[in-house]
Amino acid sequence: MVRPKEIERVGVAGCGLMGSGIAEVCARAELDVKVLEVDDKAVEAGRKRVETSLRRGVGSGKLGEEEALSALEHIGFTTEPHALADRQSVIDAVVESETEKVRVLNCWKR
Repeated sequence: MVRPKEIERVGVAGCGLMGSGIAEVCARAELDVKVLEVDDKAVEAGRKRVETSLRRGVGSGKLGEEEALSALEHIGFTTEPHALADRQSVIDAVVESETEKVRVLNCWKR
């Protein structure tokens, strides 16, 4: 029997509400996560969204402090599309706008 290749490196395009949640879940599963955002301002907003969610988890007792810190260490943020080139899987969490979807998908057009 052939086993499927395990995913270890995930990319998330977009770090709004949905993308930050996806990035957090993947990081808590100890995957190497790289998040792509449009600019530095959006990167900081996404990072804060993830940090806030993890703090809430710690505050409610659903997550340990070490687990939260470990999750943060598993997430990298970038504004450079080529930084996702080594990802085994990239998840689209870009805003539901045809213009934005096309812009992001064209980053990988060969």
